Amino acid sequence: MIRKVKETLDRIYATPEQAAAEVRLDRFVKARIQDLRPRFSHRQVTLATQLIPVRPIRIPLDPLQKVVDGLIRNAVENTPDGCGIRVQVHEAGRKVELVVHDEGIGLTEEAQKRIFEGFFATQETMQYSSKQPFDFNAGGKGADLLRMKIFSERYGFKISMTSNRCSRLPDATDRCEGRKADCDKDKGPACDGSTRVSVLFHRPLTGKGKRRPSHALRFSAHAGRNRGYTDLDRHTGGSGIPSPFPRIPGRSCSQGSGPVSRAGNSRVTL
Repeated sequence: MIRKVKETLDRIYATPEQAAAEVRLDRFVKARIQDLRPRFSHRQVTLATQLIPVRPIRIPLDPLQKVVDGLIRNAVENTPDGCGIRVQVHEAGRKVELVVHDEGIGLTEEAQKRIFEGFFATQETMQYSSKQPFDFNAGGKGADLLRMKIFSERYGFKISMTSNRCSRLPDATDRCEGRKADCDKDKGPACDGSTRVSVLFHRPLTGKGKRRPSHALRFSAHAGRNRGYTDLDRHTGGSGIPSPFPRIPGRSCSQGSGPVSRAGNSRVTL
């Protein structure tokens, strides 16, 4: 039975065989964000980036685009207006890491256990305010995340998630109006939800005695002046060291009165 289900899913999410391409992930993510921004320009969500030049990975372009676009769209759809999203690319040892960290409502413990199963709604379906992509609560079922899981198994990358449910919304049936300004008017716990998704890609081995690619040599020689930072460069002091993002200036989704609960924080790894 399990084998038949897997075969069915493979057919549904099958992609034509594609040759792996050499991809600079920092440049690829930057291009995808530029392409997607107009689609959520109606939202009052701040998206900041820290894209450090990295050495290439090898992966077919179509599944990579589906992963990047899906993570950004899911972050926007689960983040209330007035909150922020941060996207980071950097090298982590022999791997290249993509991080999408949103200040959205977060997931309940039950949702985190089942989030990559597919066709599992992270909230009550009747609460979805719109079926338009990038609208708040427009996400529907988790088919995108199931597809990412299948891609991770097929192309050898690792995806993991940590999430903290907003203290104002402890239950999956609790409704968020989608605007931080509305929460600021009411007394109560802080708006402290967040979700962090990490995707780790292996870099191709160069092998003993092999020359590193010329672009990698240029990266080493000029890393100090070609860090590739964007919105958040001013917060790092120009160090070029990949570190946790600072809060976006001028606003914080974690400010508020009342107790803060971290009971919903857990990690899901594929």
